[in-house]
Amino acid sequence: MKPKCILIVDDDLAIRETLEEYFGRCHQCMTCLARDSEEALAHLRRRPFDVLLTNINHPGMNGLELTRLVHHHGPPVIVFTGWFSPQSRRQAIANGTRACLRKPFKLERLAEIMELVVGTGVHHIGEG
Repeated sequence: MKPKCILIVDDDLAIRETLEEYFGRCHQCMTCLARDSEEALAHLRRRPFDVLLTNINHPGMNGLELTRLVHHHGPPVIVFTGWFSPQSRRQAIANGTRACLRKPFKLERLAEIMELVVGTGVHHIGEG
């Protein structure tokens, strides 16, 4: 099953826009963008999402804290970052993250992972 509605969280506008364009144009997904975790939580209170894509490092509450907050009552989460420390990877997994990707990643691979996470409920995919 393909995700239909994606929440994308990253403080880098270019990354948000690239993901929005790719999933909107190539996969006909509805996307919602947030620059930080606080904005993401506001979106999550307003509507359901099929999947949450979040960077780890952004101002204020980071992506790992966001994953902890949405773990039991939110959509499946895929985390991406430029660098995973062993501690951040363990914390992401403990917080219920379904997949961890290291930037840069291929958009096609992210789409495959999203379909696995949403369609099969796979517990965790680790890359990078």
